[in-house]
Amino acid sequence: MSRRVTLLASLLLVSILAACGSPAITGVVSVEIVGGDREIAVTATELLTASVTAASGIAESVSWSSSDEAVATVDSDGVVHAVGLGTTTVTATSTADATKSDSAVVTVVKPTVADGAFMATAVTPPGGIPLSGAALSLLSAQTAPPPVARAAVTELEWPFFVGPLSPIADDGVMIVKFPLSSDLTADVLTTADKLYWQIDDMVDCSLTASSPSVAVTPVAFEFISVPGVMLFTFEGALPAVVSNFPIDLITPPTAEQLADLVLYTWVYAAGDVSVVSTGAGCDFGSSALEIDVDLSQGWNQLEWQLDVDEVTTDITGLHLVNSDGTDIYVAVMGSL
Repeated sequence: MSRRVTLLASLLLVSILAACGSPAITGVVSVEIVGGDREIAVTATELLTASVTAASGIAESVSWSSSDEAVATVDSDGVVHAVGLGTTTVTATSTADATKSDSAVVTVVKPTVADGAFMATAVTPPGGIPLSGAALSLLSAQTAPPPVARAAVTELEWPFFVGPLSPIADDGVMIVKFPLSSDLTADVLTTADKLYWQIDDMVDCSLTASSPSVAVTPVAFEFISVPGVMLFTFEGALPAVVSNFPIDLITPPTAEQLADLVLYTWVYAAGDVSVVSTGAGCDFGSSALEIDVDLSQGWNQLEWQLDVDEVTTDITGLHLVNSDGTDIYVAVMGSL
């Protein structure tokens, strides 16, 4: 037998064996949601993709459904919209064969700073004015009002500015959004070595920054923390206390409650920078001030921790540090 005939016979044998070992695909074989189970921050959206294995000429499209639309909805294109905390099962079903489907568990969680927002709950006293909205509050770093108010970061009443306005649900839940970096102008920015708004008013106290010229949003503390939250009613704006548990501002907190209290604030940094306070005069009144934070580029969550005199309940010390708290409550403080 010639070499050519032998080669052709071998190729034919391989083809026959391959055909016998790989039966032809008929109908829809399987549906798979690529990536499987996942977590999504509330108010976020995410596109799900379904991979369909089917015979040639069989439709590879799917229909989508969610077992709990109070947690997340899904549209015909597979885009999941997270609307409430909890867990739902999202299913992709073949349109050509309804017996073939796949499901993924979608868990909706609180947004983090990395998601561009934070979730909080408004606390209002009985008989208080209904709240209609909330926004991140910011301080001007300038010594005089700017000539033109900003569109996305808006001057409220100098030196207060606010970010995007968010609604407050009937149960008090709100999603406060951070302004985009492109909307933060010189009106609300300073340098890292001036992170604390009143640092220049202190004698023998300064801030040491690893990169002093990095732009940041300044912080201040007057029991409300700024940046913080500004609440809105139909009558105007109300500064608020942003804390790790609900505060009843009608009944003064006890020393034990104050010792457990942290007040949240959020700082934008144009680059990575560490900031610490130095000097013997870092205090205002009877309260010592200590700042020790590591800021990453973008928005950062920080918290004020308090030292409290157990007898007088006076605040004797303030510490500004990094924070990963997720239980956030907002209580009306007063009016501007």
